[in-house]
Amino acid sequence: MFIPNKLLKVMSIIVIVLSVLGIISLLAGYYVVNSLEVPGVDMSMLKEAYTPLSMGMSLISSVSMIVAGVLGFSGKSFKGCAAAIGIYTVMIAISCVQSTMLTGFNPLLAIDFIIPALFIWGLYQSK
Repeated sequence: MFIPNKLLKVMSIIVIVLSVLGIISLLAGYYVVNSLEVPGVDMSMLKEAYTPLSMGMSLISSVSMIVAGVLGFSGKSFKGCAAAIGIYTVMIAISCVQSTMLTGFNPLLAIDFIIPALFIWGLYQSK
């Protein structure tokens, strides 16, 4: 048990909302892309974006965000919360490496690490 501070509670709510939106957009995108057929347009690139690996990574990322948010807001398990946000941070790092390999380095990829950094800082202050 630990007592979450304001930063951790706010970041927990933000993380939960973003993860739920991520799951909704993942499912909606999957069903729309598979049901969408535009005559004369090659849809294979869109369908290739929803591979089992990418969907699994998105699902693992979203579930770990929900777990971290719930544990961070309630203050039940410090180690569980740290592990969940750690998994999410590793998933972001993997995504950044994949993106860098496909399109080259982009300094804007660092923005993806702001939310986990603030969450970890709030978790550290709550301990």
